Amino acid sequence: MTDLMRMLYEFIVLRRMGRAWDDPEYRDFSACAQKKEAELREKLDREETQLLEDLLRELSCRHSVELETVFQSTLELCRELNGVLCP
Repeated sequence: MTDLMRMLYEFIVLRRMGRAWDDPEYRDFSACAQKKEAELREKLDREETQLLEDLLRELSCRHSVELETVFQSTLELCRELNGVLCP
């Protein structure tokens, strides 16, 4: 990502993600995931808990890359559409 893309991405995350976080469906999914994680952690020993934390960190990193890629693709599509619609 270029510096400009990174700044735009961070702006979107900080200023525009409220729509998702305010969505009742998002809140339901988030609460369910937190509950399931807590239930699982209760059943794990220290080593298994560390494995879970490592897995969750890797999944979070993967998801971040996916979101950044979608963001970049959206910007590219906007540029292409702008060129088609406003030659």
